Amino acid sequence: SPQLYYTYGPFGLLGEFIAEKQGVNTSGVGPGGGFTNYETTAWNVTMNFMLTGEDATLDGIVPLEPVDFKNGQLGAWEMTLRYDGMAIGDNAFRAVNQGGLGVSAIDNATDVNGFTWGLNWYINRIVRLGVTAEYNAFTGGGGQDTVAEHNELGFITRLQIKY
Repeated sequence: SPQLYYTYGPFGLLGEFIAEKQGVNTSGVGPGGGFTNYETTAWNVTMNFMLTGEDATLDGIVPLEPVDFKNGQLGAWEMTLRYDGMAIGDNAFRAVNQGGLGVSAIDNATDVNGFTWGLNWYINRIVRLGVTAEYNAFTGGGGQDTVAEHNELGFITRLQIKY
C-alpha cells in the first residue's frame, strides 16, 4: 500500500492507495458455493494547513503560543481537507453459484467518494478540539430503505487529550 507524506512549513500533504484481495469460503452459503476472491480498493488525499504558522508534522502540533486569553494568545489553528474513495470489486456482487459472494448490488453501494473539511484548535501541546464535516456520495445500490439510498452528510466533534 503506497503512501506519501510531505510537509513544508505549515503545509502538509498525505496520499495513500490501498488494494486488498481477500479469499472467502462460500461453502454452505448457497448452491455452487466454494472458494472465491474479491478485491477492494481505497485511496485518499489529505491536506492540512496551520493557519497560525506552526510547522505541520506527524509528531503532533505544538502551538507557538498556547492559549492564554489574558495575553491574547489563541493557541494553534489547523484547517484540513480530504478527498477519498473506495470501490468494492465486482466479484462481491456476483451470485454464489457464479463464483461470487452473493452480496446484493441493489441493496449495497459498490463505490463511495467522500469530501471532508475540518478545523482543529490546539489549546496547548496536550489538548486539541476539532470539528469535522464529511459528505459521502454512494454509487450503486440505492434500494429503498438502504444506506446507499441517499448520500450522507455528517458532523463530528472531538476532544483529544495527548499524554
